[in-house]
Amino acid sequence: MPMKTLGIIGLGAMGKPIAQRLLNAGYHLYTTVRSAHSRELAQRLGIEILPAPDAFPAVTDTVLLLVSNYAQCSQLLTGPGGLFSTMRSGTVVLSSTVAPQEAADLSAACPGDVELLDAPVSGGVTGAENGTLVTMVAGSREAFDRCAPLFSVYAKKAVYVAEQPGRAQALKAVNQMLVGIHIVATAEAASLSSALGIDPTVLYDTISDCAGNSVIFQNRMPKLIRQDFSSRASLETLEKDTKICMDLAQNAGVPCFLTEICNRLYRETPRSETAAEDACAVIRLYQQQKEI
Repeated sequence: MPMKTLGIIGLGAMGKPIAQRLLNAGYHLYTTVRSAHSRELAQRLGIEILPAPDAFPAVTDTVLLLVSNYAQCSQLLTGPGGLFSTMRSGTVVLSSTVAPQEAADLSAACPGDVELLDAPVSGGVTGAENGTLVTMVAGSREAFDRCAPLFSVYAKKAVYVAEQPGRAQALKAVNQMLVGIHIVATAEAASLSSALGIDPTVLYDTISDCAGNSVIFQNRMPKLIRQDFSSRASLETLEKDTKICMDLAQNAGVPCFLTEICNRLYRETPRSETAAEDACAVIRLYQQQKEI
């Protein structure tokens, strides 16, 4: 059986564990890197490094994008030395979170017989490590079926949303709206319980079995107890994602009250000067107000 080959760009918080699962599943991976850290990581994992995105078509017909934002996606695909300068057929799997119209624009820019699958994921770093992500996919049904074995390596569920790229990003935006709200809600609950003299471990143990529980409460409350702000979904990511939701809501003519509040809180949260921090660091705003 021929070795499965795949291009992967983006070896960050989500990309690294996904790449590791793909390697364990027998994929031969190719990547491009922008930093010494990424180069060292790729070499340590055993991922072959190419000089630029335009080198991918010579070795694989499928490229998975897991970079941080639309600007990076656009540069990698349509910029100088970009993938689309040499790719004439194959599939680009867009698993970065971008605005729906941005996904549609990247799809429209595909040259020749290249297809773009709009395929954002949800489940966080833990889901990526355990292969339990959910991926929402928009694009041709044929491309979705063709990539199903790829999705099965890192996702417990692949949902076909629609034929039009951008629709999956819209569904992901709704998910991120809820994530953003739940993170702030968890921080607010932790702040209030602390002010009421409730032991935070008692809060965690109790709410975990109550109606107020959520996946976000389960994975963020222990971090708040430890004051551990190491990034799972960073402040910058949730600020970006809630802004996408706000823009979509405005275009749709519907209110987005809670999301607007959460976006403002994420923007106002003091940042670390040395590292990206998890969005649960929003609790600093509550702690600052308590001190006033």
